[in-house]
Amino acid sequence: MDHMSLEEKVALMQNLQSDIAAHREEERQAAIGQIENLMAEHGLTIADLGYKRTANVKSRKNVEAKYRDPETGETWSGRGRMVGWLKDRLSSGYTLDQFKIA
Repeated sequence: MDHMSLEEKVALMQNLQSDIAAHREEERQAAIGQIENLMAEHGLTIADLGYKRTANVKSRKNVEAKYRDPETGETWSGRGRMVGWLKDRLSSGYTLDQFKIA
């Protein structure tokens, strides 16, 4: 790997990050499917698990993305914890403004 240029290493890193994100999402969806199957099999509801919805629960509004990775298309609204892809880019020397959506 020492013979690779910096650009090649960055491209490899970005491909690996994209693959990791896709793999995590596949595992997440599989886990959700298993949970749904178990709940259906046993006739369970969310309330049976101890979760309650109240009338004063505020619905979350979708917020427009403020930052986009031009290479992967991943976005972040700028709210909450900073997403991994953006943390990685910033630690690689990029600035937040470089990802701001006009």
